[in-house]
Amino acid sequence: MRAVIPEAVEIEMKRKRNRKPMPKLTQDEINSTFGSARGILQTHELAELLGLKVRTIYEWVARDYLEGTYQTRGKYHFFWRDRVIKKLFNGTEWQTPS
Repeated sequence: MRAVIPEAVEIEMKRKRNRKPMPKLTQDEINSTFGSARGILQTHELAELLGLKVRTIYEWVARDYLEGTYQTRGKYHFFWRDRVIKKLFNGTEWQTPS
């Protein structure tokens, strides 16, 4: 028996399939946009740079969305600015929790 998919879900699935990928960010684009920020950032600095709440950064760390972009020392996270930017803009689509 085939499951019935609600129309709204089906439309969203089609939209995602038809979406064109964004071009990858280059190092020059990162430097021109975020060049004034330091290369290594603490959690609050990253949140400020991205215009997000600190809690959002901690949530992304907990969900491994930012894997490979930071190093933990004790209770502190140190983020590589360029790695975070590339992960956000050039990385794969994140699965939203259901």
